[in-house]
Amino acid sequence: MMPLKDTGIWNFFKSVRLTIILLIVLAAIALIGTLIPQGKEGLRIISRWNPTLVEFLFKIGFLDVYHSSLFRLLLLALALNLVVCSLDRLPKSMRLYRHNRLSFGDTAFERPLARFRTKALEHSSAQNILRNALRLFGGRPEIKQEGSSVLYGFSQYGKFSYFGVYLVHLSVLLILLGGLIGSFLGFEGYVNILEGDTIEDVELRDGNGHVHLGFKLKCDKFFVDFYPNGTPKEYRSTVTLFLEDRPVLTKDILVNHPLEFYGIRFYQASYGKIPAAAILKVQKDDLLIGEIPVELGKQTEITDGITVEVLDMKADLMNRFGPALLLRISNPDMQPKEVWLFKNPNALDSLPEQMRKSERFNTKVFLPYKLQILDVKEKYYTGLQVSKDPGVNVVWFGFALMIFGFFVTFFYPHRQILIRLKLLSPGELEIVARTNKDPAGLESKLERVLSYLKKEISLEG
Repeated sequence: MMPLKDTGIWNFFKSVRLTIILLIVLAAIALIGTLIPQGKEGLRIISRWNPTLVEFLFKIGFLDVYHSSLFRLLLLALALNLVVCSLDRLPKSMRLYRHNRLSFGDTAFERPLARFRTKALEHSSAQNILRNALRLFGGRPEIKQEGSSVLYGFSQYGKFSYFGVYLVHLSVLLILLGGLIGSFLGFEGYVNILEGDTIEDVELRDGNGHVHLGFKLKCDKFFVDFYPNGTPKEYRSTVTLFLEDRPVLTKDILVNHPLEFYGIRFYQASYGKIPAAAILKVQKDDLLIGEIPVELGKQTEITDGITVEVLDMKADLMNRFGPALLLRISNPDMQPKEVWLFKNPNALDSLPEQMRKSERFNTKVFLPYKLQILDVKEKYYTGLQVSKDPGVNVVWFGFALMIFGFFVTFFYPHRQILIRLKLLSPGELEIVARTNKDPAGLESKLERVLSYLKKEISLEG
């Protein structure tokens, strides 16, 4: 059976050329995701474009590229490419780590970096001088004796620099893994909450349903402060979080100061005003029954078992008909009916004839009662962006590992020094050294070592 490393699939995925191609394609897709508005909001923006073009972009996944199958497949291919490249080159790095070492003997000193005559030295004194010189170089000094008249001193550090590139590869894999975890297990949503209201579900950003939070969030108060010219100066939401209907946390959410709870983040994104309450004047045969407050989404009894529920409120219906309420009126003697009620009674006359004939604009269902809108009250709502990304910590760890990996790769060289000292009268000292990167740094280290040795044992010193 053919070894895996000899197959065409292995050779294909270990290619650096494949890495470059994948990175270029991913960068191009990211550029598309930047230029073309994404998601539900993006679809709203590009709805004015050519319908055929919009349909084509939707079919090929360019309206949500970061969640498209193509993008995820390319990330998977890049991850596989990095794994295969690392496994293919790892044996060579292991050999360098284990065996890339200056060897004792005459061969190493055929072309020494430095050579000079030395004073006659005692054996113990020479060992101490060599050990101190090696400490100046760095690493753990090793002293070896050959015969009675030759001492070798060796030191090295930075052997792990051969694995720096694998740390970078691993960091990229962790970043990709964190992104995929967030893509599959996380979500982005949006919710508008009126002052005093409580929510436990949020609408997904792409409009594909809702997500249950697992707890309740109540907007206790919304505050906005303005500059003299009317520009918002600061706005914040005071919210309370409930677990099993028990309040557990109250906190303010401001722009750039999100709230995080159970791995879900709430960002202050927007605010506004919408009609939320109204006063209805109820009459029967010109006799005033009362002025009754009603609220959006709540059912209110007006008289004699007759109830109304406000299904919708508009400050200005269709931007031309003024304040209006969509009421569901219920009576024990009839089926519930939904009717629009206008604050301006003449608004009905402005409707197209076909709309006036609709049951939804037939206010005769109120008879013998007459309902009139006296006032429509507006409430602030807070717009919160809601997101959960369980892979974010994996991504941050990946970035930290990448920085460390780059440091090891580029700024942590493997340096070695070998010194041979012949204990004669006069003696002789020779030095060889090497590095896998940054030769200028090695030269600086050697200058310190040579300066010390010449001062201590050179005949010329």
